[in-house]
Amino acid sequence: MKNLFILIALLICIAANAQQDWVQLNSGTTQELTCIFFVTPDSGFVSGNNGTILFTSNGGSNWVSRSISTTHYVRNIQFIDNNNGFGVYGENFIKTINAGINWVTTGHGSSLWVYDIYFPALTFGYACGEMGRIYRTTDSGNIWTFYSQMVFSNTLYSIFFTNDSTGFCTDGSSIFKSANGGLNWNWQFFGNANQCIYFPSDTIGYITAGGTIGKTSNAGVNWFDLIVPAVLQYSGIYFINNNTGYVTGSNGDSRKTTNGGTSWTVMTLPVSTFINSVFFVNSTTGYMCGYNGVILKTTNGGLTTAENNSTHFPNKYVLEQNFPNPFNPVTAINFDIPKNEYVTLKIFDILGKEVTTLVDEPLTPGKYEVKFDGRGLSSGVYFYQLNTSDFKDVKSMLLIK
Repeated sequence: MKNLFILIALLICIAANAQQDWVQLNSGTTQELTCIFFVTPDSGFVSGNNGTILFTSNGGSNWVSRSISTTHYVRNIQFIDNNNGFGVYGENFIKTINAGINWVTTGHGSSLWVYDIYFPALTFGYACGEMGRIYRTTDSGNIWTFYSQMVFSNTLYSIFFTNDSTGFCTDGSSIFKSANGGLNWNWQFFGNANQCIYFPSDTIGYITAGGTIGKTSNAGVNWFDLIVPAVLQYSGIYFINNNTGYVTGSNGDSRKTTNGGTSWTVMTLPVSTFINSVFFVNSTTGYMCGYNGVILKTTNGGLTTAENNSTHFPNKYVLEQNFPNPFNPVTAINFDIPKNEYVTLKIFDILGKEVTTLVDEPLTPGKYEVKFDGRGLSSGVYFYQLNTSDFKDVKSMLLIK
């Protein structure tokens, strides 16, 4: 009987370890969702096409409509607390003081569209949009005024302030920086399709730029490309701190870094659609949204990509041949770890260039399985390398499309 209880306990632990990193929530809509924002781990909002705004008070188990009457995208929303929130659609600004039950719409004196909004505090906010224009409010969004303009810019897509005076915004090919509260802006070249900018601190910043990710370590004086597997397009970006962050993009390609972008771990999602936005409430609870009404949630930081499938401890390191092999596009890689160990599992192409990192984390003893998804890669031979402090092995695999 005692052995039976031990076996049941082991099975429960295995089942817990096998939980998905990200689970899909029932949003109740098929509209494209463009932005997600949570005030607490349970209370959050998501916005999207045709005026869609949804609210949850129970961590995404249920969503209720707080939508507005428009055919436009509500492109961006931000909440200061549970009640006070702001958003943009078309040429309009929206504001709520009762958690989205009612929305008040205001303009800015022209028909030019607004694309992003950022509130450093309840009374003080910025927005950016067409014709390189910056707008500002100093009365909690009741009145918005045209504040400044990037003369040589078309549409500004993203704006972010690190403090009262220092802000950044971006268009399709450039980054601009202000050191005086958005009144004047200096042009900084970064020649990619810049989409979304995020600063976890005053000096460290990141930007999604087409199929690449850029970084600054000196408050925007210089920007450089990070080494990250190229996808069709990276879109959403969010960093918990200077080192731990997430990016999302096309075909469900989403990745996590824990070392400031030096390496990136693929996160396995239950969907393969475009993911527009990602938001983390703390180090473990995060949300994503995208096409077709998709909303995803993680409660483990989206970290554990390797599942421990063992009921006993292996006595040696083993890296097995992937199965199936050849494969298209998904294959499984199994390996054994005999002791507590920091483990990396990386994929390389035929030229030895790193394609992606599948595992980059401490693991306990056990037999592990990791799925590798070759979508977005061309047919050919690839190599996977398991590396610990005491063991290193590499094997080849064949992707055929």
